[in-house]
Parts: sequence; structure tokens; C-alpha cells
Amino acid sequence: MVKKGLGSAITPRLVAAPIPTEIQVRSLPVPLCRAIAVAILQDTLLPRAVFAFLDILKTEPWQL
Repeated sequence: MVKKGLGSAITPRLVAAPIPTEIQVRSLPVPLCRAIAVAILQDTLLPRAVFAFLDILKTEPWQL
């Protein structure tokens, strides 16, 4: 709808990529943020990859 001139959208930049040349991109005056949660079952046998992923989430300074 944006491309047809019928509206506007607020989306993460990665979702819009590649951005067509006829689309104007503007930054918001105040950055938006959102909380993302992870839920796992207690006392469940999980693969090592799950724990590695959780460790990354705990230590990385995420900039979304």
C-alpha cells in the first residue's frame, strides 16, 4: 500500500530491505523498542544450542 501511495508503515529496517527507490524512508523522532522474551520448560532436557543461545541473549548489548 505504501508503494501505491495509499498509506504509510512503521517497520524494522531489515523487514523493508531492499527498499525500493521510490519509497521515502524517515527515522522516527524517538526510537521505538520492544521487549522480547524466551520461555523454556523447567526440568526439561534441552540441547546445548539452547543454552548457547540463552548465554548470547544474556551477554550481548542488543540494538534493535
